[in-house]
Amino acid sequence: MDNWIKKAQTGDQDAFRKIVEAYEKKIYNLVLQLLKKPEEAKDVTQEVFIKIYTNLSRYRAEAQFSTWAYQITYRTCMDRLRKKQKEQTLFPPQELDENQTKIDHVSVEARYEQRELREQLQETLDQLPDKYRMVLILSHQQELSYQEIADILEMPVNTVGTHLYRAKLQLRKLLGPLRERGMM
Repeated sequence: MDNWIKKAQTGDQDAFRKIVEAYEKKIYNLVLQLLKKPEEAKDVTQEVFIKIYTNLSRYRAEAQFSTWAYQITYRTCMDRLRKKQKEQTLFPPQELDENQTKIDHVSVEARYEQRELREQLQETLDQLPDKYRMVLILSHQQELSYQEIADILEMPVNTVGTHLYRAKLQLRKLLGPLRERGMM
């Protein structure tokens, strides 16, 4: 990887393509977790790689490349979320189209229940404050160490641990009703 980075810093397009191939899926999954919409996640992922490419000369090997790339990803997502929040206050969301709310009755009951559980879990995760949700995603879904998360989010390692602990406490509390209904 270090070799590709050095080559990409000198303008080698093939080396940068290798970097994109190595990180595209991980960055897309992180963006999707934060923004929730696949099409938007694709756009933001492209935006992230454009930022990585244009700022590649600034990368120093003092930190891992993945940490640097995730920092760019996180900041880009937060910028997008802030922009969306401003737009929503200016233009309230329209009512859902009836087609969006219809349930696909063709699916098997088990698939429906599994999908419903996944959606409820995602909704529960979405209820967490951004700072807790981000730490949880980076820790459990991206499998990053506390130090890597601290570097990405620019916070002390102890704060990462505290945020993760509080996120898990809140999740347990929020998931209580699902457990009572026997869905978990």
